[in-house]
Amino acid sequence: MKIHYLIATLVLGACCHCMAQLEVSENLSSSADASLKKLGSYLNGQLEEKDLAIFVSGEWKGVNIVTVGKIDQRVVPGDIKVSMKPVDLTGKMSDSIYSLAKWKASYGEKIHRTKFKIVRVLVNEDLPGKFTTETLMMAISTKNGNLNEVHQRWKAQWQIKGEKAQLLNMNLMSEHAAGLVGEKPLYADRTSAVLAQEKEREILLNQGANYWMQRLETALRPDFFGETGVSVADVNGDGREDVYISQLGGLPNQLFIQQQNGVFKELQNALGLDILDNTTGAVFADLDNDGDQDAVLATAGGVAIYENATSDTRTEFVLKKQFPKAIYGNGMCVADYDQDGLLDFYVCQYYATVEDKRGRENTGAKQLTRGNFPAPYPVFDATNGGRNGLYRNTGEMDFEDVTDLVGLGVSNSRYSYAAMWEDWDNDGDQDLYVVNDFGPNIYYRNEGGTFLDASQESGLVGKAFGMGVTSGDYNGDGWMDIHVSNMFSSAGSRVTRQKEFKSDSSPQIKRIFELLARGNTLMVNKAGKFEDSSEESGITVGRWSWGCLSPDINNDGYEDLLVANGFVTGKEKDDL
Repeated sequence: MKIHYLIATLVLGACCHCMAQLEVSENLSSSADASLKKLGSYLNGQLEEKDLAIFVSGEWKGVNIVTVGKIDQRVVPGDIKVSMKPVDLTGKMSDSIYSLAKWKASYGEKIHRTKFKIVRVLVNEDLPGKFTTETLMMAISTKNGNLNEVHQRWKAQWQIKGEKAQLLNMNLMSEHAAGLVGEKPLYADRTSAVLAQEKEREILLNQGANYWMQRLETALRPDFFGETGVSVADVNGDGREDVYISQLGGLPNQLFIQQQNGVFKELQNALGLDILDNTTGAVFADLDNDGDQDAVLATAGGVAIYENATSDTRTEFVLKKQFPKAIYGNGMCVADYDQDGLLDFYVCQYYATVEDKRGRENTGAKQLTRGNFPAPYPVFDATNGGRNGLYRNTGEMDFEDVTDLVGLGVSNSRYSYAAMWEDWDNDGDQDLYVVNDFGPNIYYRNEGGTFLDASQESGLVGKAFGMGVTSGDYNGDGWMDIHVSNMFSSAGSRVTRQKEFKSDSSPQIKRIFELLARGNTLMVNKAGKFEDSSEESGITVGRWSWGCLSPDINNDGYEDLLVANGFVTGKEKDDL
């Protein structure tokens, strides 16, 4: 959807010659992609080499590759060994593999899956019928009895033969590899085994938005995109983490309580949290300092505050406060920003309300409704989104909107998806980083309880389709770094890197559009100044990324990255 904004921008401003050139390069990309799919089928063992005759030229010149030496392995608990080493091979190709069979064998004894993404097409007008592509490749294989995953970037030479693109040769440009000892993966899907429901209620989890949108009342304002969240917290104080699932409007939110045997049992009344309002997310925190977890819910009816009214005999949640103007909040985060001993919360409101769009205050005569899907312009610097809010805890489960009072009204209408608190300047208080979809992200530095937009001076002005954020000290230098989930698009990478794309714009503007399709971002904190280390760290290609976390997956003392990705997909494979 967002890449359509890129293409629309191109179409509106391009001349006929430019459009024709772009159409040529995209047609070449489609032809090469079809041949790469056949090549992938061969690598996966689904096609014989003889079946590739029309896709690989008789002039095949082989695969130029460097043989990578033994990768150092780190031993982690459970006798699991994870190997990981980025390899930069640019300009260092020395060995050539002249047969497809030998290239296939270089990945190991069995290739389980391959994936190709063409990110650039180069056409040389002096060589009619020939062209070059830059292609990303992922291969999962078994090698020497171990499970391996390899991510490579290839430069391939092609020629057009009839209606087919024939491969002439391939040159390896770079590679990142990871592996496990043995073929058993680190994680297994145990959802249905541990989330215990009554048989007749299983439908609440095993059907998606496409199913429910045909059955739910429009008045309940269900969200077609299914932008709901999952929260983890010990809601009943038994020392075990429980799971709360937000649902579409018209479906009850669900609470699963963890039992001693590790199974999560659904509570059908959800301790008072089984509301039917469309809920986009929930945060649990001790807002009243009584030792239990209260709840902040982002709903179609506004942000709602629920007190955990736990007693010796029962646990239940009671609605204490509601902010009806803060509808459809997306990212929420909690921190004691003013260091008064009480937790405050910040809410991202992606969409503008009808009243926001008309530029007037809500009179109460009309119920606030979610706006139509936005038409941001310009696509990299839109300012017509919703208004985010900081809500200060005044005690006794009461809160006040202090957004403008503390300086957070600056750049506060940018289609914000997520936000995070962290002490990025190491001065002892919590700063705020807000990730925006159609404009630059904003870094608000905490200056004793008020905030200053320090995005420019810190180097944190990222202009991409931001959707999630996490933070960790990834290089172990004592300064917290930032990872932002963005949208990766191979089509966007191809189009925006063509010389015909926005040919009348400055290199700076063209670079902005390239970054919109590049993918995820990693900003390394250099004592309060940030440097973009996305490409060298190998984290950019996270597909259509959403939320992200920084757990230590393999218990080696280094924080890893876990990035959720995907988009709305129908039952048919080609139904997006």
